[in-house]
Amino acid sequence: MKARKGQVLVVAALAIALTILSVQSFLYSLSKQRITPQNDYLSEYLLSINQGSKHTIAASLINISNSGVSTNLASNLARWTAFLVDDYQFGTPIITITLETSSPYSDGLRFEWGATGTGISSACSDFNLSLSGRDVEVNWDYSVNITSKVTCRGEYTDLGGTSKRFDLIVNVYNEEEPCLADYVILHYNKTTTWENPTNLMDYFVTDYGNGTYMYSFTDDIDKTQIPVRIQVVDLRGVYIRVEQTLVEN
Repeated sequence: MKARKGQVLVVAALAIALTILSVQSFLYSLSKQRITPQNDYLSEYLLSINQGSKHTIAASLINISNSGVSTNLASNLARWTAFLVDDYQFGTPIITITLETSSPYSDGLRFEWGATGTGISSACSDFNLSLSGRDVEVNWDYSVNITSKVTCRGEYTDLGGTSKRFDLIVNVYNEEEPCLADYVILHYNKTTTWENPTNLMDYFVTDYGNGTYMYSFTDDIDKTQIPVRIQVVDLRGVYIRVEQTLVEN
């Protein structure tokens, strides 16, 4: 798992660099194509800013959720906005970033990886763009929220003695819409350690292709409450963890 995290961190760092470079290249080409800021140019410019802010926040969340430092969100946004201010050719843009601080966010970040059956990794920020010069006046407020969520629900059936059959359903979401996982790792607490059910003979997983994954397995466990832990990396690379305690159906 640590090796995979290291790989993801490298990919995340590369994604941040590529995001900033792609935004720079796009805005530079737009600024050179037209001498005066017509409506179509302004629309494309604002769209590029919105998309660039989303990509920068998403890349930062990928990095931070995979053991990166929390200050990366603010520093990456600062680098991105600094380029926008320096590059715009038709006036002076002022971009104000306000990281979400209202509960459950802190410095724009929200990580809920407890034993509630729902795990969340999220980054959120408000933006204000003030743009003036050469017949252009813009005062634009917008927000960006990138949220990856995983839910887990399940139960076990008593098969007699200490034998139990476990059935779990895991759902993955991006911005509350179903999405696919890059990978899912499931563990259950049999005694005092976390066990991997893939080693069991009857372990079975069904991928429904829509962000829903069903798991089933059987084991001998001499207790009535069984904690499970699910670790997920979604397709965009964000890491989420969720825990749940299974009881008899």
